[in-house]
Amino acid sequence: MIFKTKASIKKEVFYLAALFSILMLIVYGFIFSISLFDISIETAESSVKETNMQISIFTEGYFAEITNTIEALAEYPDIKNIIIGDEEAKERALTIYENFSNTNDNIAYIYSGYENGFLLINDYTPPEGYDPTDRPWYMAAVEEIPETSIGLPYQEANTEEWLISQSKVLLDSQGNHSGVIAIDCSLESIVSLMSEKHLYDSQRSYLLNPEGEVIVHPDEEYIGQTMPVIMDELTGSQGHFTYTLDDKKWAYYNTIDSTGWILITTVERWEILKPLVTHFVFYTFSIILVAIFLGWIQSKIFGKRITEPLEELGTRIAEIAG
Repeated sequence: MIFKTKASIKKEVFYLAALFSILMLIVYGFIFSISLFDISIETAESSVKETNMQISIFTEGYFAEITNTIEALAEYPDIKNIIIGDEEAKERALTIYENFSNTNDNIAYIYSGYENGFLLINDYTPPEGYDPTDRPWYMAAVEEIPETSIGLPYQEANTEEWLISQSKVLLDSQGNHSGVIAIDCSLESIVSLMSEKHLYDSQRSYLLNPEGEVIVHPDEEYIGQTMPVIMDELTGSQGHFTYTLDDKKWAYYNTIDSTGWILITTVERWEILKPLVTHFVFYTFSIILVAIFLGWIQSKIFGKRITEPLEELGTRIAEIAG
């Protein structure tokens, strides 16, 4: 009986000490975890927003430079008067294209197509039956007269590589529509430049035109498609939102004033939450270990001050009763 009483008292002291330690650590841990969660979410949202704003400025400047170049080239007499020009004029125009291309690494192609079906371009052989007036960049420029068509995604005729084109109608010396000049940028290069500013592995940025069609996207399958799941969330010129596409994502969007394009930057929610979950699991196991240790310490302390005197008292009572 004495052994059982002794074990019971020590166990009770240990269990109570461990229990109170666990409860105390859980309370403080919960408060700390909530604070850490809020800080992590706020940091992630701020990061996504800041990245989006940086890419927005970069994108606007990127395409503005191309637009300025194409509008300057459209005024060159040797370019806009090719149909009525000579071979020397064509060579001068090709030299101009080469010089401009060499000074800007973002330019994949500079070329011009004309109403008579002629294509003026350096180091490129079009496929058989190629007619520049049937190409998307040509028709887009005609639709935008007298403005410059900006941000048209299309596939190159030979390689089917995705390109982003800007094009403008050429008017000859008599003011007649003679053709279209275009500058293409590689979709891959634009995506690569945009992703340099990403801070998370799952972070992605892409562009939609004002109609909601995808212009630039890391996954080429989305090019030219509309994304209703995104457009339904856009209620102003900028802001945060969440959506599900394969998985849950957090996003920030911003409208580029000069073009009306919508730049969206997203990050997978799990990438943000994973470190928090890992921390919570680690903290839980730590609580258990610390609680056991504190319980053992307290049971030792209380054992000396309470349990042992009680045991001695029990022994004396037993002796007297015996």
